[in-house]
Amino acid sequence: KLRKRLLRDAEDLQKRLAVYRAGAVEGAEHSVSALRERLVPLVEQGRLGTATTSTLGSQPLRERAEAWGQKLRGRLEAVGTRAQGRLDKMREQLEKMRAKLEE
Repeated sequence: KLRKRLLRDAEDLQKRLAVYRAGAVEGAEHSVSALRERLVPLVEQGRLGTATTSTLGSQPLRERAEAWGQKLRGRLEAVGTRAQGRLDKMREQLEKMRAKLEE
C-alpha cells in the first residue's frame, strides 16, 4: 500500500511540475508579448521623432523608452526567478519522493 501511495504521490508531483513549467513558459511568453506591444510603438515614435526633430528634441523620449524597457526587463527577470524557484522546489520534492520509493 505504501509503495502504491508513494507512486501516486510521485505522479502527482510530476504533474504539478509539468503544470508549473507550462505556467512559467506561458507567463514568460505573455510578458514578452506585452513588452513588445508596448515597446515597439515607443521605438517607432522615437524613430519618427528623430527623423522629424533634432537629436536633442527626441532624447527625452528615447531615455523614457529605455528606462521603461529596463524596468520591464527587471520585472521579467523577477518573474523568471520566482518561477525557477518554484520549479526547483518541485524538483527537490520529486527527488525526495523517488528516493523514498527506492528505499
